Amino acid sequence: MGNAKDASRLISALVAALALSGFTGCTKPSEGLTAAQSLGASADALKSSTDKLANDIYLSCIRKTRYYRVYPDLTMPRRDADEERANALAGCEQFNRVSASNAVIANDLIYNYIKAIGELSLDKQVQFNSEFEAVAKALDNFQIPGTSVKLSPESTKTGAQIASFVFEWAASRYREGELAQAIVCVDKPLQAYSTELRRVYTEGYINGILGLEKARIRHYYKFYSGLLAVKEPNVSSMQKLDGDSYDAYLPAIQNELAARSYLELIKATADAHTKVSKIFIASGYSDSDRTCASFFNPRPAKQPIQRSHSNPQSLNISLTKLPPKERLNLAMILLDFQQKAEPLIQAIKASPP
Repeated sequence: MGNAKDASRLISALVAALALSGFTGCTKPSEGLTAAQSLGASADALKSSTDKLANDIYLSCIRKTRYYRVYPDLTMPRRDADEERANALAGCEQFNRVSASNAVIANDLIYNYIKAIGELSLDKQVQFNSEFEAVAKALDNFQIPGTSVKLSPESTKTGAQIASFVFEWAASRYREGELAQAIVCVDKPLQAYSTELRRVYTEGYINGILGLEKARIRHYYKFYSGLLAVKEPNVSSMQKLDGDSYDAYLPAIQNELAARSYLELIKATADAHTKVSKIFIASGYSDSDRTCASFFNPRPAKQPIQRSHSNPQSLNISLTKLPPKERLNLAMILLDFQQKAEPLIQAIKASPP
């Protein structure tokens, strides 16, 4: 993703998105706008890392197939080992590749939401390549291969609500409503969805996919270590085997650390979002189902919204709606988010290519 400056730009962009273009009261509006404008490029840099983790659902399966025993022994003849490897590779293609594609879409839902908030805070037209139906289908089908771990029906419902907001309300030229109200309404679905996404990655990917890969590596080198102790018991051969074992484990360990950092980043983002939402609720915005229905089931208006700072229906937030104390609280929330997020982003970047 480049260097530490890229991470700083990403943090600034996310802060600007949550702060709604300099809403903290400690940043000049022009500075907030500049930071929000960098959201697209910076968030894309983070997306490349999260895509890499999702794709490892497939790549871990491929790596695992390297560690089938090839030396003939009484329990696993060479022919059977080759057949087992071929069957495993076929399973990777049939199940893990599909799951990885669905995982990318599941990750993108949070990324697209944050990106939409940043662009709407600038009164920009939001555009995405994905469609609501495709995202909803991917969430329904997202399951970790070899496990029973998948998104719960309730979380696919809340994920569909976020998708509806992103692809139908935020991307519509005919939407109505304020962005602060939208953030309040999306908060509950975002909390439910992000919590469930973290569970699926923890149980299915970290403990499941990567756990199986590490177990396969462990059994492989345990077998050859015992074989070497009988046939060639010398220090240099054992040291080389130990080195090979370390190199085999390393990708799985690095990806696990990156995945845990990614899940912590999702939680930090969701927590900051909730805190911002509570400030808006205290300022008079409602989180009732009736108020929020239009954000999840948008109806095109007859005329486009005149998006200007003086328009009551503008997507921009009126600074006068927040008292100075709440602006200070918002600034503290975003500073805390920045301090938590930056080291997590660096850890995600450290995952293997």
